[in-house]
Amino acid sequence: MSDVNDFFAALFRGQLISAISLEEMKKKTSFAPYGLGIWEWSEDCSGAPRFGGKGGFWDYRTIAMSSTDGRYQAAMTFVPGPIPSPLEDPESDKKHELWSGQIASALLETLDRLCQ
Repeated sequence: MSDVNDFFAALFRGQLISAISLEEMKKKTSFAPYGLGIWEWSEDCSGAPRFGGKGGFWDYRTIAMSSTDGRYQAAMTFVPGPIPSPLEDPESDKKHELWSGQIASALLETLDRLCQ
């Protein structure tokens, strides 16, 4: 996961794209809380929102977050045992959403502790 954290650190430190492009990425779209390539999560202890990415495919979930100044990052991937696909069992989507929420909660708590 260090490569994902390194990416978000470089992104928010202005080492990958221009400041104008980064601001465009952070703007909310009609798909809020998803901007142009990044998600927005709750504010950190300084009052700034956190941004990052999330994704998955049937049997895994990954979420990565960063402070807006690029000082703090946290990422996690969860790979459960095999479960039916959402096409086979619609309840599988609920499990995936639960796992994603739990990952996000753990990452937010970690970043909160780093921020203090």
